[in-house]
Amino acid sequence: MASALASAQTAVTTLSGGPSSNNPNSASGNADGSTATVAQFNTPGGLALEPSGNVLWLADTGNNTVRRLDLVGGQTTTLATNTSGGSIIFSTPVDVAIDANTNLYVLTQGDGSLWRVDLRNLSFGATVTRLLPAGTFTAPNALAFDGTANLYVVEEAGALRRIALSNNTVSASLVAAGSFVTPRGVEVLDNGQIAVSDGTRHTIHLVDPNTFAVTFLAGGTNTPGSALGQGTAARFNSPRHLAKAGNNTLVVADNGNHQVRLVDSAGNTSVLYGILSNFWVTVSAPGVYPG
Repeated sequence: MASALASAQTAVTTLSGGPSSNNPNSASGNADGSTATVAQFNTPGGLALEPSGNVLWLADTGNNTVRRLDLVGGQTTTLATNTSGGSIIFSTPVDVAIDANTNLYVLTQGDGSLWRVDLRNLSFGATVTRLLPAGTFTAPNALAFDGTANLYVVEEAGALRRIALSNNTVSASLVAAGSFVTPRGVEVLDNGQIAVSDGTRHTIHLVDPNTFAVTFLAGGTNTPGSALGQGTAARFNSPRHLAKAGNNTLVVADNGNHQVRLVDSAGNTSVLYGILSNFWVTVSAPGVYPG
């Protein structure tokens, strides 16, 4: 039975980027300023919301920077140091995560590294530390914090790895070879289960944090599609980033379907937002914007 998680289409407001009614001339770029009307990005990646709910951090992948969106003041800025006064350049940052101690972690795909940013006293410039050396990871795609003491990273070739923040040690892959083909997203649910999206198999899986046993949650293995339903009845198309929405519910960026979906702990899948591309209508008129 299909989930009742999203019984009606969710209202969505463009926060930044575009083009939009607020910023009709927007294109990819690196401009800071008013989030609604001036700020620009280039291939934005993973997001992390501070516990206060007032600040959103973004891995601005194409610009090789990390951006701070002040949701109260409506301003976007680029992470900068107090030593150079300039923007900090990362090597293809793809995801960010925040721990319980005001630290921001930045996963960089270009050099296979992990960075830590002390979020205290940002007005004096960020204190940035390379936590793990270049080459630690091979083509990492996503990052998640478990709420206690560990970070999890998925790599393009199929690995799921754990970083113990107590001593910065990194595990080998926690799952058997072949468990995933191309993991693109990772999230730790409230019950401790580690959720992983497999972009090549078009499926969502759960990993036990103690035994590392992998169980199937939803999707049709090697069968892309758009169907809703439970477990194997549901279909995804190259799912990517994951987030949690409480009650052990996953939010899935279903890339190929141009949708954001919800998956509950029983594998029931529903649409949170988005319309399949075959239903798109292109209208050339003032004030009408695609997407």
